[in-house]
Amino acid sequence: LYTSFGFPAQKRYNLHFLDEDTILCALGNIAMILNLNTLAQSYIHAQSGTGIGAVVVHPSRQYIAVAEKGSSPCIYLYTYPALKMCRVLRGGATSSYNHLCFSLSGDRLASLSGSPDYMLFLWDWQEEKILLKAKAFSQEVYRVSFSPENEGQLISSGTGHIKFWKMAETFTGLKLQGELGKFGRSELSDVAAYTTLPDGKVVCGTESGIMLLWDGTLIKCELWRTGLQSCHDGMIECMMIDGDELITAGADGALRFWSVESLENADIGADGKTHEIEPLRTIFLNDLVRHVPAATTPNQEGGVTQDLPNKERVQIKDLVRSPSGNFWLVLDAAGGLWKLGVSYSSSAVIAAEDASTVPGAPQKGPVSPSTSATTTTIVSPTSSSTSNPSSSRGDRGSPRLEKATQLLVFHSGSVSALAASPTSHMLISAGSDKVVHLYNIHRKQLMYSKRFKSAGTAVLWVPQDADPVGRNVLVGFANGEVRGLLRCKNGFKEIALFKPHTAAIRTLAFSRRLADNVYILASGSDDNTVFFMQVQISSTGVLSYSPLGMINAASPVSSLIWFTTSSSSTSTISSTNILPSSSSISTPSSLVPTTSPERLAVFCNDGK
Repeated sequence: LYTSFGFPAQKRYNLHFLDEDTILCALGNIAMILNLNTLAQSYIHAQSGTGIGAVVVHPSRQYIAVAEKGSSPCIYLYTYPALKMCRVLRGGATSSYNHLCFSLSGDRLASLSGSPDYMLFLWDWQEEKILLKAKAFSQEVYRVSFSPENEGQLISSGTGHIKFWKMAETFTGLKLQGELGKFGRSELSDVAAYTTLPDGKVVCGTESGIMLLWDGTLIKCELWRTGLQSCHDGMIECMMIDGDELITAGADGALRFWSVESLENADIGADGKTHEIEPLRTIFLNDLVRHVPAATTPNQEGGVTQDLPNKERVQIKDLVRSPSGNFWLVLDAAGGLWKLGVSYSSSAVIAAEDASTVPGAPQKGPVSPSTSATTTTIVSPTSSSTSNPSSSRGDRGSPRLEKATQLLVFHSGSVSALAASPTSHMLISAGSDKVVHLYNIHRKQLMYSKRFKSAGTAVLWVPQDADPVGRNVLVGFANGEVRGLLRCKNGFKEIALFKPHTAAIRTLAFSRRLADNVYILASGSDDNTVFFMQVQISSTGVLSYSPLGMINAASPVSSLIWFTTSSSSTSTISSTNILPSSSSISTPSSLVPTTSPERLAVFCNDGK
């Protein structure tokens, strides 16, 4: 693998620190090791070739566990940094793994399998033995973790449930027993984030944005902000205890800081169900990142220009703390990896600074965000603390965010189209997230991006014959539009827009030159049509487009290919088989090829 421009934006619990400067994550068919300073990548390839479901780092940071996908997949353990395979765990899943977690001592490994079995296994990984196993749930399980105080107790959560586990001695030996949390009068919810408070109670987030305080398997109370406002607007994805504060984050892009003591003392109100609590402070990441440029590898020429205004707010999917605690990493489900510089001040100082703000209202970070993507100072580790979300910072004070640095920009959903430049090391991609990216493959660098109103579904770089410099790109969209983009130094310039279709465009094809500086562009769509546009190139190299007509296909069009036939063959570019899209459109006689005729092969979804 030469390099990767992608990152799994929607994958939970996928950021794991190997050291202060290096993280591990699962990415398709590889486990990627990423240096946060240089953005250099190294890889562990899947043994099965099918994919990787989950990864985790041993508390000592001397081992890596990689759980794969496929038929009866295995969990492979590697030494770090040598990356030599040292153990193989077999029999824990039918087709995939969802999550892995080491105990705090590192002696045990817990694994969660995916569909169809949804099993929880506890392993003595050093002996490659299964210690215990049990059915985790009947639907998707997102996460499992060991209790920070007792390795004989675990918690798992996922679709519509949270479950509390313990290892218990029975007449037949040691068993893994689990009890589902009882939601009672509270609304049943998916649970992505939870943490254990110092007094043993558990607090979890919900998809509606409220928090639930658990005492055993029963809900002690629902936690709301004053006036029965939800703690977050939407799913709470992350929870992290830092000393005497609980930090929560979610799809609304907000980081909220709560007093752990207040949470421990929370009790039901007069309604017998809810408890109102205010966060100590709230920071919306959009306030920190609004003017921060995207990252580029240090010491490389050029930068990254994003035409991505923050109309798309940051959506926090994962939040982890560096081993030293001097910065946090945030996975943005909208397509970014952020590094947040953190300093620590006394709670009294922060309270005084925040006294003039409205509790719970959007607040800007205490220091203006950095204007350089490489200005964050990384402090060498000074302790043996880990990135475990429940670990404490000691008595350094309360965390405050000082600066934001965007390390990576990537598609937040599927990549639907790719095209390589015919003249340079450039690559363009379009995705379901409505963003078009331009990459320099030689530099392993994202150059710039542009967001549109519809998802990109097809990309075509204008052939070198028509554009010797290689600056013109055509992009088809899910709404039936085609846009002509001109590649400039600092971004795309839109030079053409037309809408030949009523459904998603799946393919674009550019003919050979048919006359002096005249070509034909064909587009195929899910609306069962192929549309033809005349492309005229001016003496200055500017491309202009005018409609010719369309033909009907038997089913949605998946691919178009121009090819040349002998001169005796009939060309498809003729008035007899291009159906005019209106009575005023006809096929100019100047388009009849003077050399070998061009024919168009149309491939449809029905196999014809």
